Amino acid sequence: MRKTEGIVELEGMAKSLATCTYEHNTLWGIEKGVRYSCPLEDVITGLQIQCRGWRSVYYNPEKKGFLGMAPISLGQILVQHKRWTEGFLQISLSKYSPFLLGHRKVRLGLQMGYSVCGFWALNSFPTLYYVTIPSLCFLNGISLFPEMTSPWFVPFAYIIMAAYSCSLESLQCGDTAVEWWNAQRMWLFRRISSYLLAAIDTIRRMLGTSESGFALTAKVTDMQASERYKGMMEFGLRILLLDVCDHCNCRIAQPGMHGVRSGKSFVT
Repeated sequence: MRKTEGIVELEGMAKSLATCTYEHNTLWGIEKGVRYSCPLEDVITGLQIQCRGWRSVYYNPEKKGFLGMAPISLGQILVQHKRWTEGFLQISLSKYSPFLLGHRKVRLGLQMGYSVCGFWALNSFPTLYYVTIPSLCFLNGISLFPEMTSPWFVPFAYIIMAAYSCSLESLQCGDTAVEWWNAQRMWLFRRISSYLLAAIDTIRRMLGTSESGFALTAKVTDMQASERYKGMMEFGLRILLLDVCDHCNCRIAQPGMHGVRSGKSFVT
């Protein structure tokens, strides 16, 4: 009988732990515990801990303490980033915003650092403009950017060089040139799919027409999947917006290459 009661008691404790209320009304849950009010509870928890005076220290031991399997398919990557981006934007637009919660508690630089990720979703709108409008203008012979001989070309060149120079930091962290280039391509895929959908869902949630969802991604993988991909990205997933942007840019490549071969001068 005691053994049965022990099993029932253990099962009840396990259920309490799984419901995310295990720390409720405890000193750990109130003062130092994880906050479960949004999909990115670790971000809110870290910010609140720093607001109480804790300071971050960069620590990168040779032996990794926590290892997990990153998504290896395009669909899983986009789902994961959509969840992250939506959670970041919810934090930035709530009372847990780094500029509100961290006011006079953490440095302005740290608040801005949080906001870089916090407003990922809003980057989707200028990126969507960037991959569509210049192509349409080029196709119709409309000059959108200044010529290289114009002084106004300098700001455009500076922004492009600055953006790519910042991303080159990954090479210092051990990435190869191919991995860096793949990251630049994924940057575009994420911004016109995951980030855009995250912004739309957040707006719908604020208007009360939708509720937050939580899409799971695989944290482990089997040997069959590893053998199938072998470090390669599979593009079997069809995304309408990606297809439209790809078709639009491929469409303008033909007259552009023809103009280069024929020596025709044109402006964009």
